[in-house]
Amino acid sequence: MQAKTLMNLRKLFFLTIAIFAAVLRIDIRDVHASEQIVLATGEWAPYSSEAFLPIYGSYGAVAEIVEAVFRRAGFSPTFSFNGFGPGYNIVRDGGGWAPVIAGFPYFKTERRAEETEFSDSIMSVTDVIFYNRKVAPELGNIRNVNDLRKYRDRARFVASYCYHPDIEEALDFRCRPAGIEMEADQREMDAVREIETEIDAFRALADGTAVVILPATEAVGVRILQTLFPDLQSSIGVISSLRWRRDIHLIAPKTVAGREVVVRFNQELRTLKASPEYEKMRGKTFPVLLASRLVQLHNPGDFPIVVGREAGSARTVTDEIRRDVIIPRGTAALVVKWSRNFMTTQRGGIDLRDELQKETLVKVVNGPLAGRLLWVKNMYIEIPAVDYVPAEPDRPLAEDSGR
Repeated sequence: MQAKTLMNLRKLFFLTIAIFAAVLRIDIRDVHASEQIVLATGEWAPYSSEAFLPIYGSYGAVAEIVEAVFRRAGFSPTFSFNGFGPGYNIVRDGGGWAPVIAGFPYFKTERRAEETEFSDSIMSVTDVIFYNRKVAPELGNIRNVNDLRKYRDRARFVASYCYHPDIEEALDFRCRPAGIEMEADQREMDAVREIETEIDAFRALADGTAVVILPATEAVGVRILQTLFPDLQSSIGVISSLRWRRDIHLIAPKTVAGREVVVRFNQELRTLKASPEYEKMRGKTFPVLLASRLVQLHNPGDFPIVVGREAGSARTVTDEIRRDVIIPRGTAALVVKWSRNFMTTQRGGIDLRDELQKETLVKVVNGPLAGRLLWVKNMYIEIPAVDYVPAEPDRPLAEDSGR
């Protein structure tokens, strides 16, 4: 009798929780601890980038969508930026060290679909052909993708990337996951034409000696040119008549657990897509911060630290609301607002001691203070050596062209 009473009380308890959850619109899954999941990805700004987090508070547009979907599905995601080739192999092989793993963003191909589980489309992107305007200006008049065949030896591809079938057919390239062997002739041709990273590929395209065309996702290529090679943008064009829309997906291991992850992901993705929040994430742009604004913070003496103050706090040392911070020497930061005296001509001579005490507003991008907005004295500002001279180093921050 006592056991039956306890059972009834237990049923009543859970029924009460369910009623309160329904009335208050509480997701009962939130009562339980979130499941951990590792998300394998790589650098593909503006869609996914480890460098974005301290600057924008987000890993990028697609990363933001994927994170939101998994949190809705009851997961606690951790991002692992190992690159797309290694990331694919880890997911394909079942994760190994990670109990639950998935990867993004990937284009769907026949071979990949045989090896991994694919989610519904997260969003679509546009692929284009970038070309060197100065070396091969005639490419701007191309109207048919098959007209690119004669340039196939001067095309480059990023290792482990897959391109639109039209591009691969015209340029005689075969997408393959890392570790997959090809026929000898194809392997020899691809070995010459593959480049490890997209940044290196655009650098080779700008040089124009061996490379005149480079297929890439448009927003990714534009972002690389705007942020890393702003002085080369006039040399690089896009063949305007050749454009392809492609869907990007999440992948998971071909296991029972992997299939469950994809089912739960798809369910919450559909819900998110029906909300205004999805469109806001999908259309999000990230202001392009030019490399010319990248600085390092150094103490000019031998002292190993730099001192700064939080933005919004008082300038006066004796003021109680002044909030000073200790900054590790060598910390990297992006200039938000240059000290006015860096930007103007000084009349009547310069008081160096006074000018060095003036301040520049920066956003820290690495170390323990990453993401913090700080005022630092001009004497701590050092511009690192770069391999180019921006055409307009002091122009205002540009907006990403987006889609």
